[in-house]
Order: sequence, then C-alpha cells, then structure tokens
Amino acid sequence: MAEEDRWKMALRERAKLVQHVFGSPEGKILLKRMTKLHTTGEMRGSDPYQTYYNLGARDLIAELCSLCDLSEEDLESIEVITR
Repeated sequence: MAEEDRWKMALRERAKLVQHVFGSPEGKILLKRMTKLHTTGEMRGSDPYQTYYNLGARDLIAELCSLCDLSEEDLESIEVITR
C-alpha cells in the first residue's frame, strides 16, 4: 500500500472516531462547551507560550467541528441542560 493511501485511510478512521464520539447528543454538548471555553475571548496570552496554547486549542476545536461537519450555527442550536 502506498504511503498516501495509508495516510488517507488513517484520516478516514480518525474522522469516523471523532464523528462517533462527538456525533452523539452528549458529544455535541461537550463540543459546544469546549468551543465556548476555548474560542471566545482574547487569544493573546500573557506570554508567547500561552498565546500559542490558546491558538492550538482553537485550531483543535475547528478541526473537530470540521470532521463532524458541524458549523457554528449547528453548535449554537444545541441546547445545553445544566443540572
């Protein structure tokens, strides 16, 4: 199997796993909470390390949403029930 084919297969497997975890109602709620926690507010931290941490967290959330095919509007429509 060619290297490119292995890479594509691994990407498909990762996407299926992410969709399984975050595609459930509970997973969508978790993703919404993570989005609010890591993508709102100032990305610039107190030092360059904190800034890059914040940017990395934002990029991870964007990748998870992309793999789940969820838009910002989809996340907004998810109702979070607190107990």
